Formats: sequence, C-alpha cells, structure tokens
Amino acid sequence: MAGVSQAGRSAADRHDAVEQSLLQARELIEHTVSLHRSGPEQRSLAPLPSEQEPALDLVRKVIDSAQYSLTFSTPVSVDDCPCAAIVLPEMCRASRRGVMVRVLCSHRVLGTEAVWSLLGAGSACDLRVSGGQVQQALIADCRVAIMRSEDEYAPGGGVITEDPATVRTLDLLLAGAWNAALSPVGYQRLSEQLRKPRAQRVLQRLRAGQTDEAAAGELQVSLRTYRRHVAEIMRALGADSRFQAGVRAVELGLLDPE
Repeated sequence: MAGVSQAGRSAADRHDAVEQSLLQARELIEHTVSLHRSGPEQRSLAPLPSEQEPALDLVRKVIDSAQYSLTFSTPVSVDDCPCAAIVLPEMCRASRRGVMVRVLCSHRVLGTEAVWSLLGAGSACDLRVSGGQVQQALIADCRVAIMRSEDEYAPGGGVITEDPATVRTLDLLLAGAWNAALSPVGYQRLSEQLRKPRAQRVLQRLRAGQTDEAAAGELQVSLRTYRRHVAEIMRALGADSRFQAGVRAVELGLLDPE
C-alpha cells in the first residue's frame, strides 16, 4: 500500500505541476496582450494584423523562420480556429526539414485529421494532451512568440514578441506543462479505462462529493470494493483527492460536465 500511495502522490505532483505551469502561461499571455493594449507602444511587442490573411502570413513566416524548434499550444481544433488550421500543416512541413516540433493540446483537438497528420510517416512532430487550461501560443527557436488572449482565436487577437525574457519565460512554462502531459497513446489508454460504465459511475459520485459509504450503497457493492475502484481511478488520473479525480476526468473529456 505504501508503494501505491507513493506512486499516486508522484502522479498527483506531476499533475499539480502541469496545472500550475498552464495557469502561469495563461496569466503571462493575458498580461502580455493586456499590456500591449493598455500601455504605450513598446518595441518588444507588436499586435497581430487585424485582417485574417496578413495575420496568417505572419504566422507562416514565423514557422518558416524556425531552424531548431517549434512549440504550439492550442485548446481548439482546426474547425474552430483559422490559425490552427494553418499552423498544424505548416509545422508538419517544418518537421520534415529537421525542426523539432511539439504540439500541446486539449482533448478537444484529438481526433481531427490535421492533428493526426502530425504523427504520420516522415513527420518528427510530437503531440501531447493536457488536462489543464491550454492557451494558444506559438514559439519558434525560443526566439519569437505569438500569443493570443483567452477566447480570441480569430486573427488579430494577440501579439508577437521577440523580447528574450518574455519568450524564455513562456517557453519554460510550456516545457513544464509538456513534461507532465499525456501522449496520445497514454490518453487513449486512460480513456478506455475510465469510459467503462463502472468507472463512469464511480467518477460521477467522486465529482458529487459523496461519501464512500453512500456511493457504495448506491452502486450495490461492498465498501471495500468501492474503495478499490476509487484507488484505481485516482492512481490512473494522478489525483490527490476524490473530488480532484472527478474534476480532472471532466477536464480531460472523460466525464461529461453536469
């Protein structure tokens, strides 16, 4: 039991780290965009063009300029975001010329043809799934970053910066989130495990905050059996509490919101 507890704690620590990194990245993006909008003109920040084509052309140029690495984080699929529809195929091409490409996305992005093409033959792209709040950002060679504020995925809703401190900070935060995120295979395995009817019933009661005794009674299983199911789910999710397990399952799209 001590080994299981230690493993669960380690997984929980990793999840806490990714959530903290994503929160900090979100705050940095929001602060940077807000700073540009409300403050005086700054050399280190420039707005994205307000018209779609010039904005997308700028995105293409940033990707084409990358020689070593590209990191893209996105919460939305190509169907919902013109920028993502451009970025993903361009990054796939960049990987074929030797650029290291990483894509951090939410579960909503999985299943789209553009995303899975990143993992196709001849591509060196790497994709991971985060359960936290993912903001849209693009970083090239830890040299230039394009950032968009929350709910502003249309072109023109963000800024581009070459400020070394800002780009480096964002790159480090996304790297932390990346290290704690799930591979597509890992996400699929977790999905298969937690979408089973029994697991779904347990998760619903964890999210509702029911006591073990009440939940076991509703599910008509022994208290020992119910607690074993809970331990398995918490370990799989890396959750530190029963309620947290329910919340994380929702964040990962593995349990429908109430």
